[in-house]
Amino acid sequence: TCALPICMCLDIPSQSLLTYGIKDPKTGKSAHGIQFIEDAVKASRERRGDDVQLIVLDNAVDVTMEQGGDEYGALRTLMRELKWWARETGAAMVVCHHTSEAAQGNPCPPRSALHGKIAQTPSLILTLHSQQGLMAACAVKNRYGPADATGGNPVYVAYEPASMQVRDLAQSVTIGGEQWLLGS
Repeated sequence: TCALPICMCLDIPSQSLLTYGIKDPKTGKSAHGIQFIEDAVKASRERRGDDVQLIVLDNAVDVTMEQGGDEYGALRTLMRELKWWARETGAAMVVCHHTSEAAQGNPCPPRSALHGKIAQTPSLILTLHSQQGLMAACAVKNRYGPADATGGNPVYVAYEPASMQVRDLAQSVTIGGEQWLLGS
C-alpha cells in the first residue's frame, strides 16, 4: 500500500494514505504539474536520504490538465519526464491513465484505446476490465515479454470493488450470490 516507506503516491488531487501536497507560494493553490512530481521526488530524497522504489501517479490527465495547450502533447511530455525520473531514481513508475469508452474491450480495452497516443514510452501497459467479482488485466504492450494489443488475453483475479480487495483466483469468490472456487 501507499503507507510503505518505499512507495510515494502522487495522488492528484490527494486522497491517498501518503501524498505530497506542493503549493505554489505565490497563489497558494495546489501545484499538480511536472514540477509537482519533481518537487515530491526531491523532498522524499532529502527526507529519507535515498530514493523511493515505487512512484504511483493517479491520474496522468490530472497532471497535464493544468499545463494548458495541447493535452496530448502534455501527456507525451509527462511520459518522457517520468521515464527520466525512473532512470534517475531507479524507481518503478505506475501511471494510471484513461482509455476510450468507445473502444470495445475483448474483454480488456485494446492498446489503441489509450488516450493521447502515449504507448511509445512505457515498457509495460496493462488495461483493466472488471465485472461481478472479477478483474481482468491484459498486457497490451510489454517490451520484455508477451503482450496482446487487442486486450484479448487477460489474467483474472478476484475483485471486490467495495473494499478494493484483489485476491488470487485460487480463493473462492461470490458472483451473483453463488460461491465459486476459482483457480487451481
